[in-house]
Amino acid sequence: MSQVISSLPLEITEPGEYILSSDIVGPPGEYSLRISAPAVVLNLSGHCLESQAEVAILLSAAEFSLRGGQIKAGQIALAPEPHVRADHCILENLEVEGGLFVGGRQLFAKACKVSGGAFGIKAGTEARILNCEISGCFLGLEVGAGSAVENCQISHCEEGVYAYGARETPSHLEQVIVLECEGLGLRLDGPGVLQRCEAHNNGKSEPAGGILAGPAAVVKDCEAYGNQGGDITTVEPCELAGNRTSDGSG
Repeated sequence: MSQVISSLPLEITEPGEYILSSDIVGPPGEYSLRISAPAVVLNLSGHCLESQAEVAILLSAAEFSLRGGQIKAGQIALAPEPHVRADHCILENLEVEGGLFVGGRQLFAKACKVSGGAFGIKAGTEARILNCEISGCFLGLEVGAGSAVENCQISHCEEGVYAYGARETPSHLEQVIVLECEGLGLRLDGPGVLQRCEAHNNGKSEPAGGILAGPAAVVKDCEAYGNQGGDITTVEPCELAGNRTSDGSG
């Protein structure tokens, strides 16, 4: 049976499902909600968790799931405690003010709209990020090797997307659109594929550029226009195919 959260701050020490039955506000402090048990599911049930604490939700355990509602935080909406590996977390159908700094492996994030914060979404290796929208962050999205990012838009951040790949665990980014970021738009560092991605009007300050890829990356059927510092820059060996750019670099 689901347990109702009716007041904050609160530490959850038992696994299970927890729900909000109404909008709720947490007072100033270290956290509004601390997750100290694995396999906790928090269903916001369409309501808003508003936090005046340093961190809205502080993770001390893995396998945390957060769904269906709104979080209003200062800078950090969700973050692990130091030295905690928040692996196997799920974030779905959220509207968030403040960063989602998860960092653990196998993060699954779907249909999340994030604004503000140092990071929009920060994930570790083998992440899967789908249908998300990120704006107004220092770094919009960061994913580790072996990750898949699909159908996401990142805009008006200091820097857009940093993705990392490895020889045995390349990353794949498809239909990722990066717009109007101050620095570099989209970076794939290491083996992986950028396919049907777009980078437009990025790079007003250093590090500049639209797309930076390689080594051992494939950039295929991408569009990059109006980026200062170059539309597509590669570190060899890198494969380019069917790209469209304003500076002829595709």
